[in-house]
Amino acid sequence: MITIKFDQQFQTDFKRISRRIPQIVTELEYVIEAIEEYGHVPESYNPHMLDHPRGIYRDMRNSILPRGKWMCW
Repeated sequence: MITIKFDQQFQTDFKRISRRIPQIVTELEYVIEAIEEYGHVPESYNPHMLDHPRGIYRDMRNSILPRGKWMCW
């Protein structure tokens, strides 16, 4: 089991996006719980390496959430 710690920027972003798109909160909570329990994002979210990473996105992965939103880790 993995323990995830959220920094202040994530908490601010999460609060902002939850007001704009309330239904995405459930999806994010599901993905976070899956990462904590299994150590990876479920295959249904199509996790993959970024195609042309530059700068801070080097060695990052990407997943697609519903409504065309994506998350990078």
